[in-house]
Amino acid sequence: MGIHRCKRPLNRNGAITTSLLLVVVLTGSPAVAKSIVPTAKKMAVTVNGVSISEIAVHREMNRQAPSGAFHKFSRKTLQRIRKQAITNLVDRELLYREGLRRGITWDEKWVKRTFSKTRKRYAARPKIYKALGEKKTRMRLMEELRRGQVITKLVNSGMRSLTTTEQAMKKHYRANKSRYRSPKIMRVQEIFFPIKPWSSKAEWGQAKRKAIAARAKVIAGKTMSSLGCKHEARPGKKNSSATGKKKSTSPVTCLVRQRTLHQGAVSNHFNPVFSLRKGSVSKPIFTLKGYTVIRVQSITPSRLFAYKEVQSQVRKDLLRHKHARWLLDLKSKLRKKANIVIAKGTG
Repeated sequence: MGIHRCKRPLNRNGAITTSLLLVVVLTGSPAVAKSIVPTAKKMAVTVNGVSISEIAVHREMNRQAPSGAFHKFSRKTLQRIRKQAITNLVDRELLYREGLRRGITWDEKWVKRTFSKTRKRYAARPKIYKALGEKKTRMRLMEELRRGQVITKLVNSGMRSLTTTEQAMKKHYRANKSRYRSPKIMRVQEIFFPIKPWSSKAEWGQAKRKAIAARAKVIAGKTMSSLGCKHEARPGKKNSSATGKKKSTSPVTCLVRQRTLHQGAVSNHFNPVFSLRKGSVSKPIFTLKGYTVIRVQSITPSRLFAYKEVQSQVRKDLLRHKHARWLLDLKSKLRKKANIVIAKGTG
């Protein structure tokens, strides 16, 4: 029941990860930097006397949205991306300096080991591998790794200092009960009429009429299996290529398959299904790949987990929220004390 977060090139705490490598190499390698970032030496912002260059802003913007797509964005969108990039860089600089002030250091062995592993990973890509061998690029990436480790240690120290009480945990549980429910689960049989998204209106209309006719037959008592549609192989069942049979190349007009739908984890197109009763047949449902008709076979209702069942998860969630507030407060305090100067025409 934990919250899943996608991995990012730079995590929300500012620590560098190796997926940012390509951006660093392409904008840092002398072989390509001139053609990509003509303003590499121009300063964009100064934080307590430490300058942040235009090339650093460019890298951070590229992390948020690939520079190859910049031409698709409006001027307002690009300004927003740039403003966020500068904010991120300022926050990381402040957190790094605060970490050093508190006596936090990096592990040089870890830095060298991580860099070595990263370079080996790109051995099959000569351009990147060669760029990583250049002294200037290598030093820049290793410095990013050092800074990232200091910031990560600082942020993690905030989590270790946080505590909570049983009373606060119960209050959080009562205020966020929707987070601690199991989803409603529907075991269904589906008859699907696939169609290519770029098909004409007439073809889409024909698919819908077929779905309506199939629904009428199922309501009249026919089983979906008897409608002459192809049956999708069950998970784990050997396909035709594995058994030596030739795979049919004729287009599939309809397909019968078993599915398990979890409320909240499927497309919004299927929302009406969760209001059906066991044995009910849905109206034709439009999806981006065709029309589908669903018959409900079984229902597992949603259930609120008792506090004792999710106590450990509640504690983690509460501490995570407290940690987020702690980090925001820390950034705010550091910003108030800092001397931040944004160059004219760059903010």
